[in-house]
Amino acid sequence: MKARSLLGIGAALLFVDVAWVTVTYLLYPGYLDHGEPSVTLISWRLLDGLPAFLDFDDPALISNVYGPMTYVVHAVSFWLLGPSVITGKTASFVAATLIPVFVFLSQRHRGNSQAAIGAILACGLVLFHVPFSIWNRPDAFMALLVVIAVWAANGAKPGRPEWLKSVIIALAASLAVGMKLHAGAYFAPVVIFHCVHENRGFKTFAAMAAIGLALVLLPFAF
Repeated sequence: MKARSLLGIGAALLFVDVAWVTVTYLLYPGYLDHGEPSVTLISWRLLDGLPAFLDFDDPALISNVYGPMTYVVHAVSFWLLGPSVITGKTASFVAATLIPVFVFLSQRHRGNSQAAIGAILACGLVLFHVPFSIWNRPDAFMALLVVIAVWAANGAKPGRPEWLKSVIIALAASLAVGMKLHAGAYFAPVVIFHCVHENRGFKTFAAMAAIGLALVLLPFAF
């Protein structure tokens, strides 16, 4: 059997393992971490018009160490699917499952073997970092957003403006920063590669920065 076929089979089996782990946790009637119910409660309260960030002396204060986008993502899930423990973990389930998929897609231009190796490494990332990679805290979302940014950068053709890809990278970075402020550091190599290495210049960088800053600040307008 050819090495390419073995790599494909290995990637498929590991992806099944990732799916099994994520589905098992999705159906588990509870949470693994004390912080997850806090994320769930804050997200649910957004649908009642309550703020995510309360005063420190407010009797309704719940630990809120994350940015607003963390709660917005789960609030959308509750809005679409209704209140349940499963709904509170659905968005994280989707994010963790999509990480190896987007890694595979981002490496397709290098050939199926390289794409399969990338998917295998991504599956390993998810499996070795359980529960961080599957719980409803921001970790899974941030990892997925970085992978999406890499996918967009890899899909951009050299010598072209590629504004759509630039917008995707900017949106991914700003959503991650909206979950954890330091997440911007994870996107610096992608942005440098996209703007500097591919000679798209300061104009592209400035546009991406403006889009990203607008999205980061948008939740605070409400």
